[in-house]
Amino acid sequence: MAATLTAPALGGTARRLAEALGDTLRVSDLYDGGAWVYDRMVENDTAEVPELLAAARGLRGDVLDLGAGSGRLTMPFLARGHRVVALDNAAAMLAELAQRAARLPGRLHDRLEPALGDMAALDFGERRFDIVLLGTTTVSLLDDEARRATFRGVRAHLAPGGRFLVSSLCFPAGRRAETVDVVALASPSGGTALATLIEELRPDEGARSVSVLVQHLEPPAPPELFLSAPRMVDEASVTADLAAAGLAVTARQSIHTAPDGRETVLFTCHRDDEGETK
Repeated sequence: MAATLTAPALGGTARRLAEALGDTLRVSDLYDGGAWVYDRMVENDTAEVPELLAAARGLRGDVLDLGAGSGRLTMPFLARGHRVVALDNAAAMLAELAQRAARLPGRLHDRLEPALGDMAALDFGERRFDIVLLGTTTVSLLDDEARRATFRGVRAHLAPGGRFLVSSLCFPAGRRAETVDVVALASPSGGTALATLIEELRPDEGARSVSVLVQHLEPPAPPELFLSAPRMVDEASVTADLAAAGLAVTARQSIHTAPDGRETVLFTCHRDDEGETK
């Protein structure tokens, strides 16, 4: 195999599949080797986009999209007329964004600024942003210290009157579960691939494992397994860390509650020296 399979990275079904496929299986990170898979799985996903656009209404300045990936949130804000800095720490994800951007009209393409970097070490000098975005999955990819450092960096780069829009998944207490979903995708070679998405929740550890098994149907190729290990971050931790960073939550909006009880929550934040009137 191309990577070491560790217990935190693989749930029960994913581990059994990996063991059954043995040495024919290639394993890598979802946001690196699996960037193309991630892009195709979310390309039509508009979850939270209307709510983010509504929460940013009235602001026309620059946007900083943290963990931008292939541009799920970047593109709608470009279309609205903003200049967007799309920050990601995975070059493979920014390569997918570049492919999307190449199809944009010039007036949109010229407003996009891809940036390779670590959101926990933000440094744009004196530049300030009217809007900073942190999408649903992204906050769960940070450990506690990285999350706190990210929030401090956002506070330092948020323009007066600006808004930090951060959404987070909140899970029901004590619910341990595994879900499996299968979708067909277009592969980079132009053929067809079958992607099996496996998610395991381990609330006793505050952890999730997300695995995507890709089987290439045409042209045939060895199977691939892409891994991600996001955390289950509770709402109290997010709001406490925002406050500690000097960011005041001025609105909480429940965007969606899934059948398994998980809730997507959007927090609208301002610098804590500005109050709720901005």
